[in-house]
Amino acid sequence: MFHYSLYNLSVASDINIRPLAGCLCPPGAYDIRVRLGRTPATLSRKPLLKTVCTEMAENEFVFFHKSLGLRFYVKNGDEIIVDMDYYTDPDKVSVFFLGSIMGAVLYMRGWIPMHAASVITDKGAVLLTGKSGVGKSTLVFALMQRGYRIFGDDVAPVRLKDGQAMVYPGYPRLKLWKDALVLNGVRAQNYPRIRQAIEKYYVDASGFFHDQPIPAHRVIHLTTHNKSGLQVAEKIRGLERLNIIRQVTYRGEYARGLKREAVQFRICTSLAELPMAVVHRSHEPEDFTAFVNELEALVIK
Repeated sequence: MFHYSLYNLSVASDINIRPLAGCLCPPGAYDIRVRLGRTPATLSRKPLLKTVCTEMAENEFVFFHKSLGLRFYVKNGDEIIVDMDYYTDPDKVSVFFLGSIMGAVLYMRGWIPMHAASVITDKGAVLLTGKSGVGKSTLVFALMQRGYRIFGDDVAPVRLKDGQAMVYPGYPRLKLWKDALVLNGVRAQNYPRIRQAIEKYYVDASGFFHDQPIPAHRVIHLTTHNKSGLQVAEKIRGLERLNIIRQVTYRGEYARGLKREAVQFRICTSLAELPMAVVHRSHEPEDFTAFVNELEALVIK
């Protein structure tokens, strides 16, 4: 049996989830149980949403990708079954477990995962949001190298507590492509690959990891453009704010499929009321240092 802490939840698992560090857990004391077994052929009720790889109903979720050799079943936000007939690549299982599967768990538990990296300041958590490939992980690694503490580089779960948006910690490893490591002046060979088939690497961030939930303080939304230099906008209208937050909700369609749309709306509305900046950046390497300087100024504002 393996025991982990993830998003401030204790996990007891039959399988080794590679990026997570083990922790001590009293017998029977866990929030989520991960079992290796056989998954149900269908959901117990009519699906509210079907996609290419998923079926969802309230408090039930199936993920199935035959060509990748993956099948999971999630129930009630506290039970995950990894299908033993499709458990052929543990590293691949770990990647999807920490992505789509835990995304479903968070929705079931009334949390909304944001597609965001997160940096800790004295005023609270700053969320760096944006689409995949915009450079969130690259930038949070650059800030970490400048001494900032972080929550994670990809998913930032948010939950309302006494009406306040609280951000929860992920796990102390970043996932970075080789180009991102080179841009930050480090050698990819110093880090383990996530999967042998791709040049993406795990970077240990345990010395800079904050492991307790804190209030959300600010949102910095990242986009790219084809020009050199930076463009920063901070006067953003209310509806535009809400649209930005909704667009960067991680696996946003899960809210409808798992019947959590009301929770999603409340949390997105709360985040949209925070101070916000939209930063347009170029991908030119010569602009990187200037961009990190500008980003740092916004983070501590």
